[in-house]
Amino acid sequence: MNIEQRLKKLKRFEILVRSKQRERNVLGSMISQFSDEMTEKAKNRCRAIDDEISWLYDEREQLVHDIEHLDDPVESIVLRLYYVDDKPWNVIAYDMNCSIRTLQNIKRSAIRNLSKKINQVG
Repeated sequence: MNIEQRLKKLKRFEILVRSKQRERNVLGSMISQFSDEMTEKAKNRCRAIDDEISWLYDEREQLVHDIEHLDDPVESIVLRLYYVDDKPWNVIAYDMNCSIRTLQNIKRSAIRNLSKKINQVG
């Protein structure tokens, strides 16, 4: 998965986690109604969902760390506000007192730099 895909997933992090938690809760509440074979399958799926949620948290933590450690603090702030805090461009532009076009250029540069940084480490 490339860096842009990972960042888009980060933007949807809370939605993904809530969806997986709901699935797990539904399965967990229905386990007592299943046959032994289905109960085992449901328990396995619950464990798999727990693993997926754990992976999502790990991925989020790593990406946020990488964003916060970009060399350019403005790039770091723009990526954080857009992907981590899920703020729309107009709000970020107002907060940072610059145009949306400027922010998008900063974002593009930040993604390039983030990709380089991750590829150097990995």
